[in-house]
Amino acid sequence: MNIIFRSYARQCALQALYSWQISRNDAIEIQKYVLLNKKKK
Repeated sequence: MNIIFRSYARQCALQALYSWQISRNDAIEIQKYVLLNKKKK
């Protein structure tokens, strides 16, 4: 696996965890948000 993809995956995971910790939104909602933003990039 390419190091760029691993780095991006790690970044997305940390962003989702931070979002969950701050907002306390449902994990499914955060997952949907992260996946939608991933497609936009």
